[in-house]
Amino acid sequence: MIRLAVLFLILLPFAVPQRPVQRIRDVHKLYVGDFGNSDAAKTLRERVKARLTESKRFDFADVPERADAVLAGDVEWHLNATFPHAKVALRLMNANLDDVWKQEFEQQDVNAQALRENLAKESCKLILKAIEKDDKAR
Repeated sequence: MIRLAVLFLILLPFAVPQRPVQRIRDVHKLYVGDFGNSDAAKTLRERVKARLTESKRFDFADVPERADAVLAGDVEWHLNATFPHAKVALRLMNANLDDVWKQEFEQQDVNAQALRENLAKESCKLILKAIEKDDKAR
């Protein structure tokens, strides 16, 4: 009987459906989704994930179903211009695909390589700043 009670207590959190996160500060487990199909977008996704990993703010899920939220992005690249630039739209969605947070920004740089690195840096900065702002609003 005691074993059954212990087993019940261990499995209870998995049996009770969790309410989807509503605030960015409540996101602890993150899945970094697509940022587009181009090689530049895939590289940006990996750099954003690496920078967020360095921040130690999130644990990362291997599949979206195991995450509190999914971070997705859309990037419009203009790499052949005199000054390469890009427009980025970031979106953090909960399990119901409701927006928890979203942000758009544009960035330009002297070369494409620097632009890619600065986009990752700015993306992470915006996410972490939004969490900080949400924490202060408590």
